Amino acid sequence: MAITVLIPALNPTESLLDVVRELAGREQVKRILLVNDGSKPEHEEVFTWAATTHAKVELLRHAVNMGKGAALRTGMNHFLCKHDADEVLVTADADGQHLPDDIIKVGTQAIETPGELVLGAREFSGEVPLRSRFGNDLTRMIFRLLIGRKVSDTQTGLRAIPVALMQKLMRLKATGYEFELEMLIIAAR
Repeated sequence: MAITVLIPALNPTESLLDVVRELAGREQVKRILLVNDGSKPEHEEVFTWAATTHAKVELLRHAVNMGKGAALRTGMNHFLCKHDADEVLVTADADGQHLPDDIIKVGTQAIETPGELVLGAREFSGEVPLRSRFGNDLTRMIFRLLIGRKVSDTQTGLRAIPVALMQKLMRLKATGYEFELEMLIIAAR
């Protein structure tokens, strides 16, 4: 089994390069799909370095910023067109908040539980911005009330998405962060 990591990125910093470097060195990682979601020109060297330094990196581009949901769909479409039967897709955020070890753990869990959406939940401890903590608490509570399922981190970008779910997600209209919440609703149903 192999892991493909999908990273949507808008104006990334060099922290993305650290994650790409680490993931590219892992034998479990078959490839890294890096989606430039219409970043400003001054961030181009981050993408160029990632794509030219590591053979596992495939760079996909949006000419303009289309939103995280659109970038995820672009990467998922690419994966669906080229994946092998023994390959799983794990999404991770470009800001470096997901450690390579955690990305691998989520991928390994997906390999062990094919067909299930696997979430990497963050621990909200220490200095977490009030807006982030409040937003996650609110969406978690609403999700539980409306869907009847308890999810500890509704806004995590660390997810292993099964092929059958990806195929359903390709038809969603959402282009921004709401795409990830809609993904949870579809998976729960």
